[in-house]
Order: sequence, then structure tokens, then C-alpha cells
Amino acid sequence: MLPTICAFTGHRPPRIPIGHNEKSPAFAALLATIDVSIRQAIAEGHTVFRSGGAMGFDLWCAEAVLRIQKEQPSIRLHFILPCETQANTWPECWRERYFDALTGADDTTYIQARYSADCMPRRNRALVQGAHLVIAYFDGMPTGGTAYTVSYAKKEGVSVRNLYG
Repeated sequence: MLPTICAFTGHRPPRIPIGHNEKSPAFAALLATIDVSIRQAIAEGHTVFRSGGAMGFDLWCAEAVLRIQKEQPSIRLHFILPCETQANTWPECWRERYFDALTGADDTTYIQARYSADCMPRRNRALVQGAHLVIAYFDGMPTGGTAYTVSYAKKEGVSVRNLYG
């Protein structure tokens, strides 16, 4: 049987109500919701999980997959990243998490070496292509990478499960 693919897309901390406050009860609730959603996807037969590696939702989901993978080693984490320089300007705390997650991943694909205006939408399309499910954290605003990815998934007939709200 071919692996069934689930991709993640979601906002960065400024567009998530909890922001950078990872000590809040709301953050713990979001992590629990992510965990439940990934476990539900596994129960539905999804075995490959794709993350775009961005700060916020993408990395939180990747970290959750890595935690769950310790109990369920048959699942896989595949990063599809826009460019090799994605995290160059990030705060150090996020860079550490990013590189820790990359180290734990089963596979990493880079769209290109350096940033350009089109590498993000190309990454977003690559996340969705061949996927069967997208787990999103999407606030419904019509702009930004998450809006683009959710719209593209729907256009491609990929089921979207939105954890927002």
C-alpha cells in the first residue's frame, strides 16, 4: 500500500492569538489539538507528514510528529522547504528548534538554494501535491501563504481540516 500523505499549513506566531506565549494554557490547548489531529490522521491511514518548516504552526506540527513517532515509528516526517536559507534571519530560539526538527526528519527537500519571491508559493504547492489531507491553522483572512495553500488544496480536491478557533 502506498503511503498516505498529510501536509501542514498554518500561520506564524504574530497571526496566532497565543503569539509567542508558549507557557500559556491556550498554547498547551493548541498543542493538544495538534496532537489529537495527527493521531486521528494516523488512525485514518496517513503515514507521511509534510511540513514547510516555518516558525509557528508548521514547526509545532513537525515537533508533534517527532514526539508521536517515538511511539509509532512507522510514520514519517518530510520537510519541504522553500530554500536552504529559510531560517537565516530567525531569532536564535526558533533557529535551534528548526535545526533540531530537521535533524529528526526522515526526509528534507529544498525547492531551491536561496530565497526568491516565488520559492514560498512553490513550496506551498509542493506540500499539497500528492497529499490526501491538509491540517491547517487558518484564520480565514484571504491573504498570505496559509490562505494560498488552503485555497490550492481545495482547488486540488485535497481535504482540509482547519484547527483555527
